[in-house]
Amino acid sequence: MNDELPTIFVSEYVAWEYKHVARDLANGKVPTEEELNSLGREGWELVGVVREQDTVHLYFKRPKS
Repeated sequence: MNDELPTIFVSEYVAWEYKHVARDLANGKVPTEEELNSLGREGWELVGVVREQDTVHLYFKRPKS
């Protein structure tokens, strides 16, 4: 039995574009489900969330067209 992980090669280069959304949590400005679903329909994928004091930063990416 071979315990090595398979090697996967991807020959297609994908260029990405990124989107940053910041919201002030102190004022209750959290992203709504509707807003997140709208971004998803536009092809944006949430890839990171960072909270900085009273601000939440959401980072999205999608393949560049």
